Amino acid sequence: EIADRIVRNNKDRVDKTLNAHKVPGGMVRFQEFTEAVLESKAIEDAVRGNPGDWAVLSRTNRILDVIEGYLTANGVPCTRMGGASLWSNPAVERYISALESLEGRHTRGLENLVAWGDENETVLRHLHGSLCNMSFEFIKGALAKNLCLNTRRLQKSWGDWRKDIRQDRVKDPIRGVVEWMAAASPKKKGDIRMAEIAADILCSMSEELSLKDRLKKVRGMAMFKASSDKAEDNKGEVMLCTLHSSKGLQWPNVWMPAMHQGVIPSDKAESLDEERRLCYVGITRAENNLVMSHHNPEAVSQFLREGFPDHFSPQDVEGDTDESNLIQRAS
Repeated sequence: EIADRIVRNNKDRVDKTLNAHKVPGGMVRFQEFTEAVLESKAIEDAVRGNPGDWAVLSRTNRILDVIEGYLTANGVPCTRMGGASLWSNPAVERYISALESLEGRHTRGLENLVAWGDENETVLRHLHGSLCNMSFEFIKGALAKNLCLNTRRLQKSWGDWRKDIRQDRVKDPIRGVVEWMAAASPKKKGDIRMAEIAADILCSMSEELSLKDRLKKVRGMAMFKASSDKAEDNKGEVMLCTLHSSKGLQWPNVWMPAMHQGVIPSDKAESLDEERRLCYVGITRAENNLVMSHHNPEAVSQFLREGFPDHFSPQDVEGDTDESNLIQRAS
């Protein structure tokens, strides 16, 4: 019913009624959230009991990056179909390694972070030798004068971040390092976005965890993903998949998150009708249950408005949030 209601809006579509091949019984649920983390938490709660029966389908890999990070951070096994894992991204590795250096584990991460800021090779070689004898924030003299602007800014913040860590104020350093990376190499937007997701995951962990414990947990996730990606059988894991890659496949339960105008339909798409057909593909991947959601009330996808017209009526806008209005039979 929902799929038919949405695809009927295509201008070039031959008028016909779509009939389900399965007997009635499956359900479509529409959910609204105010933040991406709340949407991810709801997905975690839904899939935790039977992860192998679930697929999360999205218009873009960027959305899947966020959900993958949140699921793995909370111990929910998942795998990616096409598209690289968040934890295999070089910028994420550089970021995590830099935090390990900040925490005092080694200097390699700091050196790689300085290189990110386009410091010259001669300075990097001298810096490597100096770090064997003193902390980065205490380097002075000729070497300090030859540091580029990005490195000087990093050095100025490094001591403050280390002090924050000693006083268990870990979120400022976690955010600070990725913000420095963004300022030092603003053109690397894709890599920076991945590091920002990793920062969000670290900040979302229990307040009781030290930076060392958070990094240990993240390293455990990365190792799990590496071994999982090599395994032939991922039947016990949530499948994370783009709508394009999902064609021809089906799962008992499907969640379609981030249903936002500009995402789906994409603001880069040449054909609105084609985007609507892509949405139809996602809806029909669910055998039993489908959840469609968004986390931005200011940019709700027109496809949700087409699929759930009762919810978006003037009466609903005035405050009717009866959950029965959000349930429709799947087809």
